[in-house]
Amino acid sequence: MKKIHYIFHDNDHRWAVISRDPDRPAYMIDTNECLVISGDEAILTDPGGMEIFPAVFSAISTSFNLRNIKAIFSSHQDPDIISSLTLWLEVNPELRCYISWLWSTFVPHFGGTDKTFIPIPDDGLTIKLGSIKLHCIPAHYLHSAGNFHLYDSKAKIYFSGDVGAALLDQNNSDIYVKNFDEHIKSAKKFHQRWMGSNEARLDWCERVSQLEIDMLIPQHGCIYQGKDVKRFIDWFSELKVGLFTMGETFEDEIKSEVDEPEPEISEVVTEPEIVEIPKEENNDEIAQGHSDSLNDSALKALMGQDSGTNSVKELKKDKGSNSIGKSIFSAIKNFFKN
Repeated sequence: MKKIHYIFHDNDHRWAVISRDPDRPAYMIDTNECLVISGDEAILTDPGGMEIFPAVFSAISTSFNLRNIKAIFSSHQDPDIISSLTLWLEVNPELRCYISWLWSTFVPHFGGTDKTFIPIPDDGLTIKLGSIKLHCIPAHYLHSAGNFHLYDSKAKIYFSGDVGAALLDQNNSDIYVKNFDEHIKSAKKFHQRWMGSNEARLDWCERVSQLEIDMLIPQHGCIYQGKDVKRFIDWFSELKVGLFTMGETFEDEIKSEVDEPEPEISEVVTEPEIVEIPKEENNDEIAQGHSDSLNDSALKALMGQDSGTNSVKELKKDKGSNSIGKSIFSAIKNFFKN
């Protein structure tokens, strides 16, 4: 089961990571979700797919009022990033979703309305959350054509989406990278295949190396901290990726004979647009406070453990209906009624 871990705390400014699920099925990639909190408001990064929604929901609810999650930051459009959107909208129908403008008409297939999405322009923007500002940093073609990361200059934390990701053994439960040299072996194949542009890679490394970063959090694998942040950026800056690696086995060292010219480095955007999260309508309908203990029957139903209902695994067998989604919708409503 996923658990929430607080990794930064400065008065009412906090970062938490919901990470490393040892109980997930081996056929499904592991993910990290981040909760950025300022005061009583929060933004959730890359909330994941429908399959892991119950685990993320449960982990956050142990220490934070779910109704106070005002927005979602979606680094790109992949299903492991944002396909749970429709379920989070059941938690808070007024939720906003920040995503590249490129995907603002694609991701609505997962749910939402024209009011749900706040398109991020190619140059990025700044999100105002409570008393802090979060910067959407362009990372296009790493690996998505419309791709962003989230940087908190006050906490010096950088959420890097798929950049920095490592495909680790399921038994690895570490939150932080312990041995960089060993860890990076699990990141090499991922970056060579998923990152499609060497120009984009070098551009990103150049820009991000100018930022003060104490922790770099990828969507898969362990968190880089301290000196390992620079070590990763330096490593990535020298790694050939994408088409330059096709035809070579991932196990071998890259021996490309292509003499590629030095790419031009784009200038850092210094004055991005600042966007405040729109205030919710019908505030009187939003649940107040947070119970220290979860409603047992609602949580069991959510997790598919209620003896009176089918389990999530059993519901999967009914491929001709939306039983899983309907079951979770019902459990969410019961959770907030009690």
